[in-house]
Amino acid sequence: MDHLTHEAIDSRLLGILKETDDLFQSGQLKYPPALTDLNTPLLYNDNKQFTHLTKSATNNVVNTDVFPCNLCKYGIEPIKSANGNGHFFSNPINTSASNYGCVNSLLSHNDNQLYKVNEKTKLYEAKQFEHKQFNSLPFNQRENFKHLEQIKQLDSYPLNNTALTKCLAKDLSIVSNWEESQKEVFYNFADKLKQEYHRLQHQLYTQYKLDLEKNIKVLRSQYSNTIDGLQQELINLKTYQQTFSTREAEYEEKLFRYESDICIAKQEIENLYKELQTKREQIMVLSKQMCDYENAISELKYGKSTLEEIVAERDKQLEAIESELSSSINKSELEHRKNSTLNQSLLETNAIISATKNELALSKREIDKLNSEVERLNGIVKILRETESNLNQRLSESAASNTSLVSKLDNLNLEKSALYNRIEEITSGYEKQLSICNRRINQLEIEMESKVG
Repeated sequence: MDHLTHEAIDSRLLGILKETDDLFQSGQLKYPPALTDLNTPLLYNDNKQFTHLTKSATNNVVNTDVFPCNLCKYGIEPIKSANGNGHFFSNPINTSASNYGCVNSLLSHNDNQLYKVNEKTKLYEAKQFEHKQFNSLPFNQRENFKHLEQIKQLDSYPLNNTALTKCLAKDLSIVSNWEESQKEVFYNFADKLKQEYHRLQHQLYTQYKLDLEKNIKVLRSQYSNTIDGLQQELINLKTYQQTFSTREAEYEEKLFRYESDICIAKQEIENLYKELQTKREQIMVLSKQMCDYENAISELKYGKSTLEEIVAERDKQLEAIESELSSSINKSELEHRKNSTLNQSLLETNAIISATKNELALSKREIDKLNSEVERLNGIVKILRETESNLNQRLSESAASNTSLVSKLDNLNLEKSALYNRIEEITSGYEKQLSICNRRINQLEIEMESKVG
């Protein structure tokens, strides 16, 4: 974070320098003499405006649009030049016209030389200032500095008072033919001009320095405000990034859960479709079974009706059998009564036999007499026994037929009750299955409608 901040500060300082240079080049800020072109000297007037000096190609006289009129207080009066747009300096002691051109050319030439030296001085100071700025820059940004090659050559740039003296003394050989009073006036004028020029130069430089410091303070305040705003915006962006990252993580988690839920729902839907298909197949099977059951129920109903008819016929047969049974019972009772009378007669005969045996024992005589009668009685007894056996046989047959008829009746009643019970069980079971099937079909239809909806 600190490294990035220093880099941002360095880049912003370079931007400030570039913006300042652009402001000077656009004319919104005034350059001091140290930052102007050395080949075109400037003068400073009372209105604090810079004017360029130009030399005429014909008479080699320096012409100016605006000349420093405050030099008149040093005893030098301005006069108009031949073209009327320039100022020449006249000598108040010797006002001869022959010396005007020489004095003016010498003054303008010396002024030009002084101005060039002053320009070099200011340029050297400006480059020293840029050299300090270059040394204050980080190492990774020194290669991008605007005046790097010029700053590297500053150490070999000579400028001092001896250089200024040599520069001024080169073109002063013309003064050797003057008189001492003229030389004194010229030298006094040159000193005063030099002092005034240095004063104006110092004033301009201090004013430029104050303006530059003020602009730098404003730019620094703006830069600090922008840095604070950028830092606050960076903090806000970091908090927004953190919240966005957390929200993005939450959204990704929710998206993952939604995708898993969607996959599960798709799988459940597929399972439900499969189950629906199986249920449809089951419904088709159940519908077939229900049709079979309905057919079976109809058949059972038809069988029930036939069985009811058979049962009615059996009831009629049972009523006939019961009537026959009652008649046979009556007959058996009559035969039993007859049998009882026969048994009674048999007992009486046995008593008679015993009496006859006693009589035979008492009187053997009467046996022979009674043999025929005994044989006859034996025949009668045989006949009676045969009749008794026949009666017993008929009684047993009637009893057997009665028991068989009773058993048949009981069996028929049992079969009837069993058939009724079976028919009721089958019908109740079919009705239960039919109700279960209807319930299941309704439930499946409700589930299908809920799933489809």
